[in-house]
Amino acid sequence: TIDGWTTAPNYYLRIFVPNETWEVGTRQGHSGVWDATKATISVSTGATYAISILDKYVRIEGLQIRYDDNTTSGNGVSIGDIGSNDGDIRLERNIIRTRTTGAAAYSGVSVNTGSRTGVTLKLFNNIIYDSLSYGWIDNTSVASAGTAFHYNNTFYDCATAVATQAGANPRKITAKNNLVQNAGTAGYTPGASFNAASTTNLSSLADAPGSSAKNNKTVLFLDSGNDDFRLSASDTEARALGTNLTTDADGSGLMGSYFNTDIRGEFRTSGWEIGAYELTALEQPNDLTLQ
Repeated sequence: TIDGWTTAPNYYLRIFVPNETWEVGTRQGHSGVWDATKATISVSTGATYAISILDKYVRIEGLQIRYDDNTTSGNGVSIGDIGSNDGDIRLERNIIRTRTTGAAAYSGVSVNTGSRTGVTLKLFNNIIYDSLSYGWIDNTSVASAGTAFHYNNTFYDCATAVATQAGANPRKITAKNNLVQNAGTAGYTPGASFNAASTTNLSSLADAPGSSAKNNKTVLFLDSGNDDFRLSASDTEARALGTNLTTDADGSGLMGSYFNTDIRGEFRTSGWEIGAYELTALEQPNDLTLQ
């Protein structure tokens, strides 16, 4: 549980996995696919979450997070009452998974900031999968609760991928370049919860929000049967069809002066992929013809 820290916009709590050689000399985080040898926070019994956030300014970066108790309802990440009418909570470049079977309800990220207003939530470059209930569920229902920004996330095998409180005052979501596959009941719901600025979202169902929506699409991953949700170079539905968010006003607020990397920290090219993973030049097919 992250609770009791004194935080502010420029004094935030950052929990991250070092990947750069200048940090620890070797990569300790995943490469866009679950890896049992990399940094992981996992709970299999005795709790209702793997990570609980109750402070105002917190960033979780590059972790593998799993909730795996088959008898108790729980969440990979729980964001609760942060005790103030402001805040900026960010989840970036994480892989979050729960369960698709069991005697309980499981969600990747569960949010309820209570009566607090002006709380900003930022979810970008994450892969969230295997959720019997929700990939992301926000039960907050209060006027001026704040905004959630969902950029370039991949959701797979979630009963409902992205959902908000269906009441009078749901927290609005600005969603861009998100990818939902193998959803059960819904990909994105309810539709009224998404801001008009939402764009270029993809769903395996007919419910992608915003402009340039891509509905009823099937994406090719490297090996979804073995939980590898990196985009295949043979895909034609998400590859190079995303919106370039380098100069996006909201994106710049997500990562300082720019937003142009993927779940591994690799730079995105001019033809952005939809979802968390960007193919590098070496991974993309070439046009060479042998004579």
